[in-house]
Amino acid sequence: MADNKGGLSKTNIPKLDETNYLHWSMRMKAHLRHKGL
Repeated sequence: MADNKGGLSKTNIPKLDETNYLHWSMRMKAHLRHKGL
């Protein structure tokens, strides 16, 4: 089984934790916009 380093490997969104909210939120917003959501 492949190791995805704690994030979502196909979407390249890091796993949310208490130290990376800003980075995570920017990536998640871009991903959701790309999907039209």
